[in-house]
Amino acid sequence: MDLHSHTTRSDGYLSPEALLAVAADRGVSALAITDHDMPLFPSMVNHPTVQVIAGTELSCVWSRQTIHIVGLNMTVSEPISDHCFEIQQARVRRAEEIARRLEKLGMTGALAGALEESGNEQIGRPHFARWMVKQGHVKDMRAAFKRYLGAGKIGDIKSEWPALAKAVEVIVRSGGIPVLAHPKQYQMTNTKLKALITDFAAAGGKALEVCNGFQPRDQVEYLARLTQDADLLASAGSDFHGPEAPYHFPGGYTALPGNVRPVWSLWE
Repeated sequence: MDLHSHTTRSDGYLSPEALLAVAADRGVSALAITDHDMPLFPSMVNHPTVQVIAGTELSCVWSRQTIHIVGLNMTVSEPISDHCFEIQQARVRRAEEIARRLEKLGMTGALAGALEESGNEQIGRPHFARWMVKQGHVKDMRAAFKRYLGAGKIGDIKSEWPALAKAVEVIVRSGGIPVLAHPKQYQMTNTKLKALITDFAAAGGKALEVCNGFQPRDQVEYLARLTQDADLLASAGSDFHGPEAPYHFPGGYTALPGNVRPVWSLWE
């Protein structure tokens, strides 16, 4: 079971079909393809041995910080699809501004290059990073984010994301389960993270992503306690984007603790 993964429909390296094939080779029994602001339903792709679970990962804002909410097992396409169409327009505007800023630094052709990297699908900062590496502007993607695209850098454009409560609401209206994605990646104080979880639950959120890839065990146990304290379910996923590291693969994440109720218990 892997409830967080990405494909070429957003910022992943593999097509949905290729990702499912790799997941099958890894023994994954069920996979949610959760591309950024781009829902995927089982009717859109299938595999003989891997169950496809409807999924997406919505961008939103809470306390002036970008937050990601994974939507799982949606059953109604229209609310989530309409919402994501609006978000895609905001992503295009953000990409244009990132390109404008990079070109002022002498990186000519940034927008066209990032679009080519995206395969003319959804464009994001990783596509700019890949183009920058190919053009020799940076040595690798990590350097691209550290110098130009990461938080507080010139390519960190504050997007027109909706409020957290809106993202949760649209997933619920689509018959899905809202999951607060990778809580430890927001680098919040414990007090602020607890406040985020409280507001998420109050808005209708149902689960916390306790395991995101191979997190340290102490982080997983801490998130499990927060999950219990907030009376939420627990989710887990690899957050797989591509085979750029040998330890990064579908189904690859720290084991979910036994003292939390898994979110997949809602549909199994």
